[in-house]
Amino acid sequence: MAIAISVDATLQVNRNVDDPTISITPVTGDTMLLLGVYIDQTGEGDISSISDDQGNTWVLGVTQLNASRRCAIYYVENPAIASTTITVNTTASCDTIIDAFTITGSKATSPIGNNAVSNGASTAIATTINVGTANSMIVWFSGMTNNSTYGTYGSGQVERGQGANGGAEKFAGVMTSELLAPTGNDTQSATASKSAGYVANALEILEEPSTGFAYVQGVLI
Repeated sequence: MAIAISVDATLQVNRNVDDPTISITPVTGDTMLLLGVYIDQTGEGDISSISDDQGNTWVLGVTQLNASRRCAIYYVENPAIASTTITVNTTASCDTIIDAFTITGSKATSPIGNNAVSNGASTAIATTINVGTANSMIVWFSGMTNNSTYGTYGSGQVERGQGANGGAEKFAGVMTSELLAPTGNDTQSATASKSAGYVANALEILEEPSTGFAYVQGVLI
């Protein structure tokens, strides 16, 4: 079964909020639920855990902390098929960007492949990940300390959501996905409207192998 996007939540921008939430309703056939979290200043507060009101088990896929900026991607295998409110439990009120979506067709067991992280200070944001399995999905999430807008994504990337906060505390974030990535090095990227310190993570989601049968020159394979 080909891996595909199913339900896409609305990205949330939260200024000085303790335990921010995001809601999504997985549907029949969904095999994974993905969550991206960016915290702009971990000196104010950081992630302590992820939970939801359906009792799903959240697993950390990839995280990094650089210059007080936290970027993380979490996932649930076989999420509950019901309206779900996800809570990012934080140690204190802080500035966060969170986004979530579900997919179908991910591998039934051990669905996570490789991951990669990057950081810097630029309008050119990029993360190179080594894709180990053909026809994977690459989930990419990035945040930065400025109220940028994003565009000009890498080949094959589709924006899942972006948002920013202005005023005294400026921060922004974006989440994308790329379906059916080829093996080898693959660069996830975006151009930001303003230069600032950023962090970015990429995570490979593996596709469920086909279980169909076929004949080649009269031989069942």
